[in-house]
Amino acid sequence: VPADMVVNAMLAAMAKHGAKGKPGTHVYHVASSVTNPLIFEDLAKMLYDHFSSSPYVDYKGRKIGVPEMKLYVSWDDFSDHIWRDFMERPGNLAAKSSAKLSRRIENVLLKSVEQAKNLAKIYEPYSFYRG
Repeated sequence: VPADMVVNAMLAAMAKHGAKGKPGTHVYHVASSVTNPLIFEDLAKMLYDHFSSSPYVDYKGRKIGVPEMKLYVSWDDFSDHIWRDFMERPGNLAAKSSAKLSRRIENVLLKSVEQAKNLAKIYEPYSFYRG
């Protein structure tokens, strides 16, 4: 069984039973298999369904909406998205059209995008959905 599954199961058990402070024995079974694997796309859908049907609320009692998770199938798909997202943000559009935007601020924004892309490139083998 992969270590991350064991750790996740332990954290879930502590969250479920640890705060109650009641003594008792609780048995959990954790297993993995190639016969009926949990596909990441299915996990993303289950998370979305759960948090849509049982949303968290903010300090004013308003439901917090959860967007569907976007799964990227390739480096190019992610790179295109992050650049498009950066360009479409309202503050960035205003800044791009403003003559007052200093070259220094523009460089900081571009470096932020490049840093995100570099981190994604490092984690590419673990990050992109391949079915």
